Amino acid sequence: MGIRYFAYPVSPRQIAQSHACPRGCFDGDDAWEHWGPGDEPTLNLDKCYPELQWILGGDEPRASFALVEGAVTHTGFGWQSFRRTLNVNETRTVADDLDSLLAVPNAISVPKCRFGSPHDCASENLVRARDFARRVADAGFGIHYCIG
Repeated sequence: MGIRYFAYPVSPRQIAQSHACPRGCFDGDDAWEHWGPGDEPTLNLDKCYPELQWILGGDEPRASFALVEGAVTHTGFGWQSFRRTLNVNETRTVADDLDSLLAVPNAISVPKCRFGSPHDCASENLVRARDFARRVADAGFGIHYCIG
């Protein structure tokens, strides 16, 4: 199985709920009401999220690092997932930062995927992350993500 990354849009109403219940206790699915079931954007980085953490983090993390920041907490019984909710403004900032990063593709060093993919999954995931964040921000939603 392994530790994985998954993100989905949350409405401003659900963002307010996340302050009361940080583990993702949301009532209703406002994204379905906006996009329709199965049409709402999601971001599944699977096990390749550490490559994005490496690219976007570092000594001076980029604003878009907020989309992948965090790690599970290891316990004697496995791990506890890391969860975070980005508000609408943070989501817009992530999208804008990924736009500026990808505007100059040769300016970043991209590691190869750890899982032997014939493609650079980090490069593809940066584009997918930008497109996801842009679509969610343009709809006026925030992002909830889980690493675990």
